[in-house]
Amino acid sequence: MWLKAFQARFEAAGGVTPCKQSTQSETWVCDQCQKAFASKRALATHAGRAHGYRRLVKYYAVDQACNVCAKIYATRKRLIEHLRDATKCLATLQACFPPLSDERVVALDKEDIDTTLALRAQGWGAAKALQPMRKIMGPCLPPAGTQGALEMRARWDIRFPTAGSGYENLQGHAVTPGEGGAPKVVLFSDDLPAFIFQSAAGMNQGDGRFSLHGLAREAARLHIRAQVFVHFYSGFRRKADLHDLLEHHVFPQGHQIFVLSIDMCLQRERGDLASSESLSWWLERIKSGLVCGAGGGPPCESYSAARPVEGGPPPVRSGKWPNGIPNIPVKAWRQVMIGSRLMRFIVDVFLLLAITGGCAFIEHPQYPTWAIDLDPSSVWASPAMRLLRTIAAVGVTSFDQCIFGCRAKKPTTIIHLRLPHLRNTILRSGNMGRCAHGASAHEALAGQEADGAFKTARGKVYPPGLNRAIANAIADYVQTTFEARDGAVLPPDFADLVVNDFVCCRGRGAT
Repeated sequence: MWLKAFQARFEAAGGVTPCKQSTQSETWVCDQCQKAFASKRALATHAGRAHGYRRLVKYYAVDQACNVCAKIYATRKRLIEHLRDATKCLATLQACFPPLSDERVVALDKEDIDTTLALRAQGWGAAKALQPMRKIMGPCLPPAGTQGALEMRARWDIRFPTAGSGYENLQGHAVTPGEGGAPKVVLFSDDLPAFIFQSAAGMNQGDGRFSLHGLAREAARLHIRAQVFVHFYSGFRRKADLHDLLEHHVFPQGHQIFVLSIDMCLQRERGDLASSESLSWWLERIKSGLVCGAGGGPPCESYSAARPVEGGPPPVRSGKWPNGIPNIPVKAWRQVMIGSRLMRFIVDVFLLLAITGGCAFIEHPQYPTWAIDLDPSSVWASPAMRLLRTIAAVGVTSFDQCIFGCRAKKPTTIIHLRLPHLRNTILRSGNMGRCAHGASAHEALAGQEADGAFKTARGKVYPPGLNRAIANAIADYVQTTFEARDGAVLPPDFADLVVNDFVCCRGRGAT
């Protein structure tokens, strides 16, 4: 359900989502709004919802009786089905009576809903006849084209001068081969590999809001009212962390950026990003223009590639079961659920910032190709992440954190939104972002320390060099996007989230 909602928001901004490959012989286009559909039935469904279209037979089904062939049916729905097939009966009714008004047809359809719900509650379809059709006595209507039919129609036109026209709202046509014009961008699932290491930009321009500059920059200038950057999953505050570097960054043009570090270890309940209330609150702040950027690395414990390896923690996810391996212990299942919620949080924030013209980044361990035979689980293979990296303003950069001073090699991938400066900095460091220290220069983050803690905990704090690279990229985005503003203050919505307590060499860090 979350993925479908995510894809709907992506498409609403003009993004193209992968579809199943199929050959379509013809496409139907609505003449009123120019939307295309795969079949005439799909066009009719759209016309009914968007343009008030109703089938013609409904405008001549007043009750349950057909006065042309003297038959009475169990429900009005059954009469409608009869008139659909009995073209002579429908032609006679059209010759003798004007169509019902649109308001009358809508009212009759609402009454039919109760009958439909009652039938479905018993397991039947909407057109099920629980009673057989019966013949009735009485004179039948004069046939179409006769003098009697013309006189009857003239009298009814005087009695009901307002005739409905909703049945005329099915306005569309089948596209001919020469009418199609230039083909639109079509993506198939096979076009998006499970993971990539490097990508300068995606191909999805959307409706302009997914661009790196252009319309997206103008939208940001009009929409974003405060230069506030939020570092989620930041861990405890430390000297030379991302918050510290951004807060003390010197802007030549006089810009000012406010930074918030958000984590449960800092704000307790307010820092709980796994709750739906927190997600809604932050999304509203972004929509209202109070946040210009955000980023962070969600906890990777449940995704760790060290889990399938001998000596590591037991695996709780896999490539086959990315949302949790069946029959794992309850404690492990809770860890998986929280990890998934936190990942969905930052992905939702990332997409909304892409739409509003902001900047963002998500950091996570690189896809473990060395453990491919163990069927590892990775966020980079998730459908949502594969969709995000198709955005034109999004780049993907993989690197080793040792180039920024990390004690371990720590292969990492970062997906960044409107932060090209970050990618350039990484690729200019080390060996095009990779370790240049030689073999056996770093201790592997595998196994346990003497105190029983897993060695992977060492890599949870960003090295100062990486913090500096991210901070400079964010500063570059602010300088090139916004004008300097005098007297800027932190919006009062965030007053209770400010934390200035530092710790020394401690904390979960960004992951």
